[in-house]
Amino acid sequence: MAFAQRRQRIFDDLLDLWSTGATISPGTNALGRDSAGVALSYDTGGGYTEGMLVIDVATCAVAVAASGKKFDLVLEGSEVSTFATIVPLALVELGDAYAIKASGAQVTVGRYIVPFCNDFAGTIYRYLRMYCTTAGTSVTGIEFLAFLSKL
Repeated sequence: MAFAQRRQRIFDDLLDLWSTGATISPGTNALGRDSAGVALSYDTGGGYTEGMLVIDVATCAVAVAASGKKFDLVLEGSEVSTFATIVPLALVELGDAYAIKASGAQVTVGRYIVPFCNDFAGTIYRYLRMYCTTAGTSVTGIEFLAFLSKL
């Protein structure tokens, strides 16, 4: 099996966590939404859940190294549907190497597949959502889609 084939993932629109396609500018934060602007989340039903968080990054503007731009794409879990309290279950940091302390490479466009489970410190977090935080200043930002898939 070719590497590209192994990277393909089953898509179920009920597991969609970010489908706006809108650009998130540095210096702003945003919740995962669909194209109509409705906040997206997933109810696991309360049981232990594990899977893959799939993030497809279409644009991630990092024009100059050491620009300080950083984008944190976080899968958050909560025990309540209002997300009154949250914990980070998976994190992908994108941006310039200076901002994310990577090994000299700018991390930008592509598909990122991250394993996750909803058990954090012995607590099962029933509700899942995506959240994007940004740092840095610029007129350009990040555009991505995110969904959950089976292992």
